Amino acid sequence: MRLHGRIATLLVAGAALAACSGGSGGSGGYDGSGGGGHADAGTPRTPSTTSAGLRWSPPRQGPERPAAGTATVSRERHGRDLNGDGYDDLAAYDKDRINIVYGSPHGLDPRTRTTVRACLLKPPVPAAEDVRLVRADLDGDGHTDLIADFSGRRALVLWSGPRGITEVSDLPDQGAVETGDFDGDGHADLFRLGTTETSSGTVAYGPLRRDGAPARRQDLKDPPPGKDSVPYEATAADIDGDGRTDLAVRMRWTDPESEGDGDITDTGLWVHRGGSGGLRYDAGRSGPHVLGRVGVPADVDGNGTEDVTEVTFLAFRKELHITTQRGEDREGHTTVLHRIPGVGVRAPDFGGTKGLAIGDVTGDGRADLVVGADQANNNQGLVLLLRDAAHPAEGHLQAVDLESPGVPGEDGRYRRTRLAPVAPLLDVDGDGHLDVVATARWGGYWTLPGRTPAWTHPAPAASPAGSSTDPAAPPALRGRGTRPGPPARTRPEPAARTRPEPAARTRPGPRLSAGPGPLSGAGRLSPGA
Repeated sequence: MRLHGRIATLLVAGAALAACSGGSGGSGGYDGSGGGGHADAGTPRTPSTTSAGLRWSPPRQGPERPAAGTATVSRERHGRDLNGDGYDDLAAYDKDRINIVYGSPHGLDPRTRTTVRACLLKPPVPAAEDVRLVRADLDGDGHTDLIADFSGRRALVLWSGPRGITEVSDLPDQGAVETGDFDGDGHADLFRLGTTETSSGTVAYGPLRRDGAPARRQDLKDPPPGKDSVPYEATAADIDGDGRTDLAVRMRWTDPESEGDGDITDTGLWVHRGGSGGLRYDAGRSGPHVLGRVGVPADVDGNGTEDVTEVTFLAFRKELHITTQRGEDREGHTTVLHRIPGVGVRAPDFGGTKGLAIGDVTGDGRADLVVGADQANNNQGLVLLLRDAAHPAEGHLQAVDLESPGVPGEDGRYRRTRLAPVAPLLDVDGDGHLDVVATARWGGYWTLPGRTPAWTHPAPAASPAGSSTDPAAPPALRGRGTRPGPPARTRPEPAARTRPEPAARTRPGPRLSAGPGPLSGAGRLSPGA
């Protein structure tokens, strides 16, 4: 799409990245070009193989280092600011790289970045694209650390300090990772999901040493998951508002007859309440027929307790299902939205969601919901914003993709962009408003800054395929940016290049929901391979 103004590209991780060799003793895990000299003293310059068989390169810094921050600021920003300089930082997983881009007064600055590259060995982890990055101050130094959860089979900790990520180590044991303060002592605790029929999982109470040793451990084996059942997912949330994180663990059938039919029938939900002595089993809210408690924790309705929200996109029905279980409610409430802007413009659509995050993007004091339909529109992807998540309605939806006015880039004709937001929501420029940061499958990021809305009336109902019913509605995004790289590498639009649409295929109006949207500002792009 043609852009107004000067739009340039910003590189996220640089052209030259560290390469991991296939053996456990090879070199080549570190690339010192540019920022290698800025690494902290003592940073290893050769790759290491963890006890879990995960080969990682030392953190690669640069070409510039982020401003030195403080632990106090990092705590105040609720885990979003890794180095404590007052600006939230992006952490994203791309193929085998963990990329951290630090915030600044002008937003994310790719000149101040850290890259850790992990090669999956012995054996490779399936579905590596689903690597989760969890934020928590594990060692209690006030700076938020990153836990990279490789499908529950392996986990790395990227330890943070005043200058950001400076050290990497692996966590012992296996099991998916959840974090919270389960005993209310002010230290982050680490839960690892159980993998057998004998235990729901283990809790490592913080603070943790950097070798992974906790202050104490708790094995949640009373009661056990049960015969032919194993834990398969967990959600940590403070559902009663007492300041101690509670934990819900869902069990599934283990297919003991080896039928191989893909049946993962739920066999129960085990709820553990947080308390001064740690987690304790809540028999009244647990059992083989209890449902719910799976999703993203956030205080959706502003009553001081964390709710659990799950979002599903059903492509064949063109429906968005939003299920929220409020506080201590025993069941969730599901709202189905049928008119989803931006969906169906480029067939086929595929289901699934990615990057669910909840926070006040619009600045009106109410929690908004952001989620990606990354396989919609023939895998090009959409970023969906639902204003006022406590009261979901079709007129509150806004959609953004690479064909939206003011967004740098365009949908790939021969590649799958898979545009999707990255959780959590971040205030990358320190202006007090949460921003949406989205990434693509082939690399790069886009910053979609939030702002206080300039309207006081509700938006009109959304039109089919995301066309606007309000011709005066301004575009929700305006692209701007600068590039720190060589000035000769730009991406001007060729004057003769056009993209005519087939006669039967129309794209009416801007690819947004009806009415003005809260997202405005800079879109930033890495060109990818």
